[in-house]
Order: sequence, then C-alpha cells, then structure tokens
Amino acid sequence: RPATAEIVMDEDGSLTADCLLTSPEGQPFPMELEGRVSGSSLRLKGKAEPMEGFVIEVSLRGTLEEEAFSGQARWKGPGFDESTGFTANRKPDQTGGRR
Repeated sequence: RPATAEIVMDEDGSLTADCLLTSPEGQPFPMELEGRVSGSSLRLKGKAEPMEGFVIEVSLRGTLEEEAFSGQARWKGPGFDESTGFTANRKPDQTGGRR
C-alpha cells in the first residue's frame, strides 16, 4: 500500500517522521515515527489508532543507499503480527535539492 513520510534527522542521528499510511480498506491515516540512523542503518517505530480502539505498532528497519531506503516493516495489532519488505525513494525538494 502506498505511504508517504517526511523524515527529519537531528545532528545526533535521531529521527522523527510524519507519515501518511493507507489502511487495508484504502483509508489514509497519520502516524508519527521516531528512530535513529547509524551509518547506513535506519530504524523507526511508532503507534497509530486508525480506527477507534484499534491500535497498531509499526517498526521499520532498513538500509540507506544513496536515494533509497529498503528493508523490513513489521506491523503488529489485535490479531496480527506481519512483516513485509519495503522500498522507499527520496523525493527531491522543490528547489531540486535533497529532503
């Protein structure tokens, strides 16, 4: 399912991400993730409640390679615990630089 994220890195390597994910029913929902980057490894995790009373936890572990980030996403919630592979691409900002 498609998702977008704006990831910001502090000088110490800590990360925050504002994400917009898509539910299995096709409904978008926001999620905030926090994590860390070390070398080319990146980890993010967070929780969201896309529907009242339905909390999911997401963790992402992956590797940064130039303009891409790929790895495994783990989704945990009531009655499920799934892992899937993912690939994300860096989107240039409006001035043509990197975000």
